[in-house]
Amino acid sequence: MRLALNPPYVSTSFHHTLSTTLEEDALAPLFGGVEWAGTRFWAAAEQTIEVLQERKPDLSPKTKRVLELGAGLGVPGICVSEMYDGVESVIVSDSENLLPQLTKNTESLEKVHPAALWWGDDDVSLLSKDGNGWDLVLCCDCIYEPLYGDSWVKLVDVLVQIFSLNDKTVALVSCERRKGDRVEDWVTMCESKGLAVSMEDRGSEGCEEMQWCEGQRTGKVEIFTLTK
Repeated sequence: MRLALNPPYVSTSFHHTLSTTLEEDALAPLFGGVEWAGTRFWAAAEQTIEVLQERKPDLSPKTKRVLELGAGLGVPGICVSEMYDGVESVIVSDSENLLPQLTKNTESLEKVHPAALWWGDDDVSLLSKDGNGWDLVLCCDCIYEPLYGDSWVKLVDVLVQIFSLNDKTVALVSCERRKGDRVEDWVTMCESKGLAVSMEDRGSEGCEEMQWCEGQRTGKVEIFTLTK
C-alpha cells in the first residue's frame, strides 16, 4: 500500500510504502477478526486525517507527543508526524500480533515508534518515557462489540489513565457506525468517568459496503473529541 501526503496537508510531498501483510504466527486467528481488521485502511482513519488537517491551526502548535491506540497500519499516526511541524514523537500501538506490521511500516521514520499495548492487561503509562503522557491521542474504528467484544470498556479505562498523566490531552476517537457497536454506551461511560465528549458527524465518505459485515454498517463516520 502506498501512502501519499501532498500540500496543503504537508509543505513538501511525502510518500511512504506500508505493509499490510501479517506474520505467519498471526494468520491462525485471522478470521477471529481483530488481526485482519488491523490490515485494512478504514474510512474512520481517513476521516481522522481530514480532521487533523482541518484542526491543524489549533492542534499543531500544542502537539509534540502523540499516541495512537489500536493503530493497525499506523496511518493516522504516521500522517500526523508529517503534518504537524512541532511533533517530536509518535507512538503507534496495537496488539503483539500486529507489532511486526507496525515495525515494518515505521522503521524508516525517525519520529514514529511502534509499541505493543493490550488494553486491560498492559499499563499504558509505561509507554510515556517522562511520565507526562501525550498531547494528542488518536484511536480509529476500535469500538464494535460484535467484533472486538467488550474492548470498548477497556478503552475507557485506558483513556482515563491517559488523562490522569496529562489533563491537557486531546483525544480523537473515530468510529464508522455499525449496528450493535455500543458507541453510545462507550460515550456514557467516558462521561461518567469525568471526560468531556463532543461528536462530529462526518457523513458516509469512504464507507463502502463489505461482505463480511453486510447489513451491519450504517454508512457514516463519527469523530469524538475527548478532553478533561
